[in-house]
Amino acid sequence: MRLQNLRPLHDESWSLSRRVFNQGLPEQFSFVTTFRHRRHRQRLPSRRWHLIRITDTQGEPQFAVGLDPARKTVEFSILRYDRTLQTLAWDRPDVFSGEWHKIHFGVFRDRVVLFVNCQPVGQKPMEFVDSRIDLNGEIVISKEAGSDVTVPIDLQWMVMTCDPESVERELCDELPVGTARAVRP
Repeated sequence: MRLQNLRPLHDESWSLSRRVFNQGLPEQFSFVTTFRHRRHRQRLPSRRWHLIRITDTQGEPQFAVGLDPARKTVEFSILRYDRTLQTLAWDRPDVFSGEWHKIHFGVFRDRVVLFVNCQPVGQKPMEFVDSRIDLNGEIVISKEAGSDVTVPIDLQWMVMTCDPESVERELCDELPVGTARAVRP
């Protein structure tokens, strides 16, 4: 049994790019997070926001995992080899419920696989990636897109590993009973 601590996020930003990604992003990796929206003034977020965003020194995104409540999409953004940002999006209206959700991306050289609450959502092809990132940039958690405004969430965990296939082995034991999730034998 794994125990994890709940970390409520308010107005925090981390400038850790140099220490965390000292050689850039891995060529292949997985990203997993378990979170829930916190109601702010009795409402869920209505503007596009990022669970995580890594920016360069000019504040331009180099990597992001976003949620767009207007379109009800989960988004994955990463730099192409020509240094322009490519964004892949999946329709997932259930993620905007205010309940606990686990989002897990498996990032391969040519595609990105998404699981939500340990259920496969699908994969999308990805153009060749430039994994080099500006190490003087910032890593921000739970911010509106293009802004430093914090989106209130409860964050149970957020992990990146160098194993893109871990998405297929991940369990959802930390999600409360009643959350839509895959049951593994």
